[in-house]
Amino acid sequence: MSPVYPQWPRDACDDLSSRLREMIPISYALKASYFTHRRSPVSPTSSLARPLARSYRSSRNSTPAGKPSLRAAGPDARMRALLSRFGTNSMSWMTTWPGNRYWFEPEADGFVAFRVIGRVAVTTGEPVGPDPVRTLTGFLGNCREQGWTPCLYAVGANTRALLASAGWTCLQIAEDATIPLGSLAFTGKTYQDARTALNRARAAGVSARWIDYRGAAAETTAQIEEVCARWLAEKGLPELGFTLGNLASLDDPRVRVLVAVDAAGRVHAVTSWLPVHRGGTVIGWTLDLQRRLPDGFGCAMDFLIASALLTLQDEGAEFVSLSGVPLAYRSRIETRHTWLQGVLRATARVLEPLYGFASLAAYKAKFRPAYSPLYICFPRRRHAPRVGAAVAGAYLPGRRAELMLATARAFANRTS
Repeated sequence: MSPVYPQWPRDACDDLSSRLREMIPISYALKASYFTHRRSPVSPTSSLARPLARSYRSSRNSTPAGKPSLRAAGPDARMRALLSRFGTNSMSWMTTWPGNRYWFEPEADGFVAFRVIGRVAVTTGEPVGPDPVRTLTGFLGNCREQGWTPCLYAVGANTRALLASAGWTCLQIAEDATIPLGSLAFTGKTYQDARTALNRARAAGVSARWIDYRGAAAETTAQIEEVCARWLAEKGLPELGFTLGNLASLDDPRVRVLVAVDAAGRVHAVTSWLPVHRGGTVIGWTLDLQRRLPDGFGCAMDFLIASALLTLQDEGAEFVSLSGVPLAYRSRIETRHTWLQGVLRATARVLEPLYGFASLAAYKAKFRPAYSPLYICFPRRRHAPRVGAAVAGAYLPGRRAELMLATARAFANRTS
């Protein structure tokens, strides 16, 4: 019996074909980067940069004193204790998610969360501990011992400056959108959408309710699961992972969940909020999961975010991060790596019709956040192809065939 292949509309196939053709020069460009810059030197130029460079370039047979701990298990009490003291980054709590491995300093007072994909060690944000530079130096030495190419993903300006001074390639890949609290008020034309959402929710009998997902009623959790399932079905694409939360990330007593519920008890939307700590105290929250019913209350997401901001401000939080969106930012291209940054932006244009990263970033702008750049850093420009493949694998582990099929379907749905 001859195989049956899916038949896509001709215009959908043409659209998909054109998108794939856009990716061809990106692929060739990455390969050209590998061979052109294969011998590019690294010359540390600062006292802090030298130990970082030495830790990565030292002999593979060298063994650091104290034999650091390398764990593949989930987060333990020791790691959570460190997070509660030093997890000051908006992405710090993402280090507790499944898929991460952990490298601990010999004294266990600092750690790095990472995952190894194709011999590339991709970190989940910054090192956590009292001395991030020391922790980072030890982690890079361990990468060298293991034969891994280190990739520091979604790190801030300080880490980027340190690694760039050591000759590393650093590219901006996102912006962290942060809203200072303490004097936030939804007044003036700027916050018209937030006021409208709050007023419409009040008129429609929709309220914002904080819940503990693990202890919530079975009916409530079932509705949250339905909201997430329908949201994904409407997109027609696999759910991304790595630094983007999913339903499983709600199963944590430290993660707060805010749902929009009408008078009949129907859940229209759900958001989750990750804690940010300093010195054992929660000082802020990071918006993570955002899901809503396609046919639910129209302003549900604006309503939930506005309600959360006001509540968290009343509780004394210093700030809220709306988190970063991959491949979406407003900053100008750095002249040092114009070509590679252009490759990233070309990739963003190809993926935008599918995942809408730029649209999501534009949506968050209505809350008038302050922006901080987030970077990806790796030792040599010639490592760009393997690093890019590793990051893609982190977001979609083991699901490339599913992604290709879903991508074709998504294009078919958008053009049929």
